[in-house]
Amino acid sequence: MQFLYPFIEAIRKTAFGSRQFVIVIITVTITLPLSLYRDVARISKASLVSLILIIFILIAMLVKAILLHDKVPPTADAWDFAHQDFMQAIGILSFAYMCHHNSFLLYTSLENPTEKRWSLVTHASVFSSMLITLIFGVLGYVTFTGYVQGDILLNYCFEDDFMNVARFAYAMTVVLTWPLECFVTREVIENSIFASKEPQLGRHILITVIIAALTCGISMATDCVEVVLQLNVRVAADVLTSNSTSKNNLSKGMTEIILLETA
Repeated sequence: MQFLYPFIEAIRKTAFGSRQFVIVIITVTITLPLSLYRDVARISKASLVSLILIIFILIAMLVKAILLHDKVPPTADAWDFAHQDFMQAIGILSFAYMCHHNSFLLYTSLENPTEKRWSLVTHASVFSSMLITLIFGVLGYVTFTGYVQGDILLNYCFEDDFMNVARFAYAMTVVLTWPLECFVTREVIENSIFASKEPQLGRHILITVIIAALTCGISMATDCVEVVLQLNVRVAADVLTSNSTSKNNLSKGMTEIILLETA
């Protein structure tokens, strides 16, 4: 890594090293091509890579928790049950379980879409999400206690090569996860505006490019992920995760699909 730093630093000082340029390149070379698929099952390998990267980040944080255990000074109120930002944290945590909008696409991507298999997939996915979120939170807080920041990876030194790789891995998980959200957005647009029309490749590409371009523009306009997450939570996540009516409608919709498949 030390041999790469001079080259990275030289590139960073040019237009090719700017944040905006990197976002555009990643959009054009990774997220947009993955989003152009019609079948969500085609991005399963990308999702697997994303999961592997998350496991790597967890391992990196575990190693750092062991190495930094005696180096971080203790704080007096580190183990208090809750502070004034408790409710804000609950709102952000609920974002981890905002997967309802993917349900129909994921169900139709199953090779043998039965109610039993769908139940297994949903329970395993939500449980895995809970477990990973819990481990992230515990490792981050145990390591830095009262000094911990909202973005756990910001707690580690920027000169730490190992954690810089972990930061890169996290960035790649976001990049590889975004196409799934694009699938959902495109599906909503298709069903809302073009429901009565036949699927067209040109329209499919155009909608995907517009979604990717808008997202790319927003990404270049802000560099604060926390603001984006909080806005997302306040607009959609809390409603989706706490509204029992929405949950009942979702269950009803999934039951109707199952009945249609088995009819």
